[in-house]
Amino acid sequence: MKRPELYNKTVDILVEAYFNDTLVHGNQCGCAVGNMVAANMGVRLHKLKCGTIVPSYWDDDFVTDNFTIENNGLWYLKKSTDADDIRFKQEDIDKQIFSTGYSWNEILAIERAFEYCQYTEDDDSYMLNGLMAVIDTLDIIHENTDTISTETTKNRFVKRQLIPQP
Repeated sequence: MKRPELYNKTVDILVEAYFNDTLVHGNQCGCAVGNMVAANMGVRLHKLKCGTIVPSYWDDDFVTDNFTIENNGLWYLKKSTDADDIRFKQEDIDKQIFSTGYSWNEILAIERAFEYCQYTEDDDSYMLNGLMAVIDTLDIIHENTDTISTETTKNRFVKRQLIPQP
């Protein structure tokens, strides 16, 4: 496997996001990559009552935008210092991408895997479908051919019910 430390760190971030309920499809901060960027930039996320995921210290220095390579948008974008000018600095965007340890193309593949997974009306199943698609994508990126390792990784996302003791 290539870059096993990065693979494991990324999986740890996604497991924590899943169990902390900060993963949301279609939310720039709450998607898989949004959680990866936040964790690597030292930003904690939380869920608002409406279900939107935002940085826990949300302020005017951060805004969200849809991600595409064409518009260089990202989950967190630093505003310019000119209050009337909402231009975004390429170096700030690159800093966020590269903080994850992945290239632009790798991040785009992870984003697509999460957002374009098989849809189900059951939110938890839909979330798991996205996470399983991301793990499959990480396996490709990291050239992981160990299927036992992949299954062990995927099992980390299973929420176990505690059986009440008599």
